[in-house]
Amino acid sequence: MALNEPKDKYLTQLAIQCMGETLMLNCLRALFRPQTGTLLISDIHLGKEEVFGRTGLALPAGVSETNLERLNQLIEIYSPRHIMILGDLMHSTPGEHDSWPGKLNNWLDQHPQIDVAAVLGNHDRAYQNLDSRIRWHKDTYLDPPFIYSHEPFSEASGYVISGHVHPTHVLATKLDKIRCPIFWFRKNYAVLPAFGSFTGGYNITPDVNDKIYLVGENEIIDLPT
Repeated sequence: MALNEPKDKYLTQLAIQCMGETLMLNCLRALFRPQTGTLLISDIHLGKEEVFGRTGLALPAGVSETNLERLNQLIEIYSPRHIMILGDLMHSTPGEHDSWPGKLNNWLDQHPQIDVAAVLGNHDRAYQNLDSRIRWHKDTYLDPPFIYSHEPFSEASGYVISGHVHPTHVLATKLDKIRCPIFWFRKNYAVLPAFGSFTGGYNITPDVNDKIYLVGENEIIDLPT
């Protein structure tokens, strides 16, 4: 299968060049690194619907399960050897009756061939309570020429790929406007869109030298800055 031919015609992707490598941006808000077989996602926020439910604010049921199903779609497309989660795998400490930790365990059962790792995010305070098959990195993780991090920063020893910000960009005309998640590539670091549903977003204004890739429902758009 060619890199630009996803198995599912409704899931589009875009190949870009970064640090001498080809990276694939997918409209499911994930980045695939073919050279190492690594699938990168950020800010899933599993269990957010149950956290909000305990405060009386209802989110649609099954959000966490749907996010894991989307991850399964990406596995079918790319057959990754590694999955790296760039922080905030969970939204908060699991409640006694929360169902999402069990769903996460079942998901791991389905993919024993994949090495699953995560960089610690600010929401991952109870990471030690989760399935031990997830390898946690408390700080950054170096995978040359890239550095995987939860929060974006500039580092001389490598190009940082991060999350945390949930970047979005507003497209507007005189009559209408729409806010979309984006992949945000800057001189020294990149920020992935939040993978999870109902995670909100932060509107960014790109500099002239930035590259932003807008995530549509079924496509990635290279947006001129």
